[in-house]
Amino acid sequence: MHRATHPFSWAGQDYVSDNHFFAVRLDGAVEVRFDGLEDGEVGNILQADWWTPERLAADGSAASPDLPDIMAVAVAALDGTDGGAP
Repeated sequence: MHRATHPFSWAGQDYVSDNHFFAVRLDGAVEVRFDGLEDGEVGNILQADWWTPERLAADGSAASPDLPDIMAVAVAALDGTDGGAP
């Protein structure tokens, strides 16, 4: 439902992330796991949690400033409402 690229540096290496965002409704709790990370990803994850767009916007820790808006559009699409576009 959304795609974005963002340049960043990690451990002295420059990267360009290619992010694909999907909206999926879950019927229950899902365990977040980090099995199968690539070597460059290990140590890169600082936190995992389930967020609402509003909670993430209020927290201010989103990986990119437009992420809460992208999430709000995804939730609206799943709910069948018009959430606008990021």
